[in-house]
Amino acid sequence: KLRTNYKINLSEIHKKRIEQKNKCGICETTLKSGTSVHVDHDHNTGQLRKILCNICNTKLGKFTSGKDQFLHFFKYLSEFNEKI
Repeated sequence: KLRTNYKINLSEIHKKRIEQKNKCGICETTLKSGTSVHVDHDHNTGQLRKILCNICNTKLGKFTSGKDQFLHFFKYLSEFNEKI
């Protein structure tokens, strides 16, 4: 599936995990051995971005309209929390 969907193999995933110090590309939590990790990629080009934990991959998947949709959420939350 990795080769078909993302044009990468397990050794490339391993290399990426090492580059990321075995941490999620977004939240930086440790990617534990034996748990599922997700290959984040550009849906238009298929280009691998980073390896993500399940939680971050799920959250990122909610922003199906891209960066503009995320910025609207960020602006909304910023109205109520000065720490963001």
